[in-house]
Amino acid sequence: MITVSSISKSYGEFTAVDDVTIVSRPGSVSGVLGPNGAGETTRLRILVGLTSPGRGSAPVSVGGHPYALIPNPGLHAGVLLDVLHNTPAGPFRAVLKVGVQTMGLPDSRSAKRAAEGGCP
Repeated sequence: MITVSSISKSYGEFTAVDDVTIVSRPGSVSGVLGPNGAGETTRLRILVGLTSPGRGSAPVSVGGHPYALIPNPGLHAGVLLDVLHNTPAGPFRAVLKVGVQTMGLPDSRSAKRAAEGGCP
Protein backbone atom coordinates (compact mmCIF):
# COMPACT_ATOMS: atom_id res chain seq x y z
CA MET A 1 0.00 0.00 0.00
CA ILE A 2 1.19 3.54 -0.78
CA THR A 3 0.13 6.26 1.64
CA VAL A 4 0.68 10.00 1.93
CA SER A 5 -1.15 11.93 4.65
CA SER A 6 -2.31 15.54 4.61
CA ILE A 7 0.47 16.89 2.40
CA SER A 8 0.70 20.53 1.45
CA LYS A 9 3.29 22.41 -0.59
CA SER A 10 3.62 26.11 -1.28
CA TYR A 11 6.02 28.06 -3.43
CA GLY A 12 6.05 31.54 -1.96
CA GLU A 13 2.47 32.81 -2.00
CA PHE A 14 1.29 30.03 -4.38
CA THR A 15 -0.16 26.88 -2.80
CA ALA A 16 0.44 24.01 -5.24
CA VAL A 17 -0.92 21.22 -3.01
CA ASP A 18 -3.29 21.79 -0.11
CA ASP A 19 -4.02 19.03 2.47
CA VAL A 20 -3.98 16.02 0.12
CA THR A 21 -4.14 12.42 1.33
CA ILE A 22 -3.36 9.57 -1.08
CA VAL A 23 -3.94 5.87 -0.46
CA SER A 24 -3.20 3.42 -3.26
CA ARG A 25 -3.94 -0.23 -2.54
CA PRO A 26 -1.66 -3.06 -3.76
CA GLY A 27 -2.18 -3.92 -7.41
CA SER A 28 -4.04 -0.71 -8.21
CA VAL A 29 -3.22 1.92 -10.80
CA SER A 30 -3.92 5.53 -9.86
CA GLY A 31 -3.85 8.66 -11.97
CA VAL A 32 -3.68 12.31 -11.04
CA LEU A 33 -5.54 14.61 -13.40
CA GLY A 34 -6.19 18.33 -13.38
CA PRO A 35 -5.64 21.57 -15.26
CA ASN A 36 -2.16 23.08 -15.55
CA GLY A 37 -1.01 24.42 -12.20
CA ALA A 38 -3.35 22.24 -10.11
CA GLY A 39 -0.44 20.47 -8.39
CA GLU A 40 -0.55 17.06 -10.09
CA THR A 41 3.19 16.83 -10.75
CA THR A 42 4.03 18.27 -7.33
CA ARG A 43 1.90 15.55 -5.67
CA LEU A 44 3.69 12.82 -7.60
CA ARG A 45 7.12 14.35 -6.91
CA ILE A 46 6.28 14.35 -3.18
CA LEU A 47 5.03 10.76 -3.47
CA VAL A 48 8.41 9.50 -4.71
CA GLY A 49 10.54 11.78 -2.54
CA LEU A 50 11.76 14.17 -5.25
CA THR A 51 10.11 17.12 -3.49
CA SER A 52 9.54 17.46 0.22
CA PRO A 53 6.10 18.52 1.42
CA GLY A 54 5.73 21.78 3.30
CA ARG A 55 3.36 19.97 5.67
CA GLY A 56 2.23 16.37 6.00
CA SER A 57 3.78 12.94 6.09
CA ALA A 58 7.16 12.23 4.54
CA PRO A 59 8.85 10.02 3.61
CA VAL A 60 6.25 8.17 1.65
CA SER A 61 5.56 4.61 2.73
CA VAL A 62 5.39 1.84 0.12
CA GLY A 63 4.47 -1.52 1.60
CA GLY A 64 5.44 -0.20 5.03
CA HIS A 65 8.91 0.94 3.94
CA PRO A 66 10.11 4.49 3.15
CA TYR A 67 10.21 4.82 -0.66
CA ALA A 68 13.66 6.43 -0.56
CA LEU A 69 15.13 3.39 1.22
CA ILE A 70 13.81 0.72 -1.19
CA PRO A 71 16.80 -0.53 -3.26
CA ASN A 72 14.85 -0.75 -6.56
CA PRO A 73 11.61 1.15 -5.87
CA GLY A 74 10.37 0.87 -9.46
CA LEU A 75 9.70 -2.80 -8.81
CA HIS A 76 7.15 -1.77 -6.16
CA ALA A 77 5.70 1.54 -7.37
CA GLY A 78 6.07 3.34 -10.68
CA VAL A 79 5.53 7.00 -11.45
CA LEU A 80 5.55 8.61 -14.88
CA LEU A 81 5.84 12.37 -14.68
CA ASP A 82 4.57 14.42 -17.63
CA VAL A 83 4.51 11.45 -19.99
CA LEU A 84 1.23 12.61 -21.55
CA HIS A 85 3.12 15.30 -23.42
CA ASN A 86 4.52 12.50 -25.59
CA THR A 87 2.17 11.47 -28.38
CA PRO A 88 1.31 9.34 -30.36
CA ALA A 89 1.49 5.82 -28.88
CA GLY A 90 5.13 5.19 -29.87
CA PRO A 91 6.73 7.32 -27.13
CA PHE A 92 4.60 5.57 -24.48
CA ARG A 93 6.14 2.26 -25.47
CA ALA A 94 9.59 3.86 -25.37
CA VAL A 95 8.95 5.16 -21.84
CA LEU A 96 7.84 1.69 -20.72
CA LYS A 97 10.93 0.13 -22.31
CA VAL A 98 13.28 2.55 -20.53
CA GLY A 99 11.47 1.85 -17.26
CA VAL A 100 11.84 -1.91 -17.44
CA GLN A 101 15.49 -1.60 -18.49
CA THR A 102 16.20 0.76 -15.58
CA MET A 103 14.70 -1.78 -13.17
CA GLY A 104 16.73 -4.63 -14.68
CA LEU A 105 13.69 -6.40 -16.11
CA PRO A 106 13.49 -8.12 -19.52
CA ASP A 107 12.27 -6.08 -22.52
CA SER A 108 9.30 -8.44 -22.78
CA ARG A 109 7.81 -6.69 -19.70
CA SER A 110 7.31 -3.44 -21.63
CA ALA A 111 5.60 -5.30 -24.48
CA LYS A 112 3.42 -7.14 -21.95
CA ARG A 113 2.34 -3.87 -20.30
CA ALA A 114 1.54 -2.33 -23.67
CA ALA A 115 -0.58 -5.37 -24.61
CA GLU A 116 -2.44 -5.13 -21.27
CA GLY A 117 -3.43 -1.56 -22.01
CA GLY A 118 -0.47 0.12 -20.35
CA CYS A 119 -0.27 2.44 -23.34
CA PRO A 120 -2.57 3.29 -26.25
